[in-house]
Amino acid sequence: VRNPAIRLTTVPEDRMWSFEREVAARLAGLGYSEACNTSFLSARQAASFTPPLGEKQDSQPIPIANPLSQEQAALRTSLIPALLENALLNFRRQNLGVHFFETGRIFFQNHEGRHEGRRLALLSGGDARAAHWRQKKKKADYYDVSGGVEALLKALHISNYEVVPSRAAAFHPKRCSAILIGSKALGWVGEIHPDLAQELDTAEPLVAAELDTHVLLDAIPQQFTYAPPSPFPPVRRDLSMIAPEACSYEKIAKALRTAGGKDLESLSLIDLYTGDKIGPGKKSLTVSLVFRNKEKTLSDVDVDKLFHKMVSDLEKKCEATLRK
Repeated sequence: VRNPAIRLTTVPEDRMWSFEREVAARLAGLGYSEACNTSFLSARQAASFTPPLGEKQDSQPIPIANPLSQEQAALRTSLIPALLENALLNFRRQNLGVHFFETGRIFFQNHEGRHEGRRLALLSGGDARAAHWRQKKKKADYYDVSGGVEALLKALHISNYEVVPSRAAAFHPKRCSAILIGSKALGWVGEIHPDLAQELDTAEPLVAAELDTHVLLDAIPQQFTYAPPSPFPPVRRDLSMIAPEACSYEKIAKALRTAGGKDLESLSLIDLYTGDKIGPGKKSLTVSLVFRNKEKTLSDVDVDKLFHKMVSDLEKKCEATLRK
């Protein structure tokens, strides 16, 4: 009697699979739960997410020849519709705060043929934070998911991205952004359109993001550099300005970083106001600036020169003026 021979084979390393597992671990650490849905959608679900993110305008869903039901009549063009259904199921069962993510394939066809891509989707809905004796309950909003996306990009050492206002059929026209890396669309993030929320029969806020996983993976730098912290003390200044309401904070921050150069260590928005006191079409911003040099202690004269250069560049590039 001989035992059957068992042949062992080495499973080749799959870079995308390993990357998606790393992303899943990081998102779980941010409080998101992983979902795993089927690859089928109804024509109604696919309508708001066609064409898929970053694809040609003639891209359409791929119909299934013999669907089991009309709810599974096409291959998915996005991961978000299934996450929306996951959220609705939780709402019906009195779980009023959800944070989901999913990685997987999407499918579409256009004049070039049939294609598939890989996506990462995030969704928050209902209560973003439960009531506590020291804080009030908070509903999910655009900044919860955009903050999750930014935290993920920071963890992956990706900094060369740009967030710009955008419009997409599934998202609120004034609370939707596209994330770009150079000329490539990395993803979009936004609040679900009120019409779509009404169609889903829910009054709970729903916010979602979807990223192209291939673009995300390619954007990770191949080498990381370490810079030791400066032993010299920082100099902190606040810059208050009045800018056109149409001028984005990203544009203002970019102008400040360019003018500040290597001595501007960090900046953060600490106050934003719009109202009758500053007039229509204007907004008031206060940005906290931290200056530090790696080789010497910055003097007030050094910082004043940088500060005045920042104010001058803001006037030229953003039509912003120093608030008196």
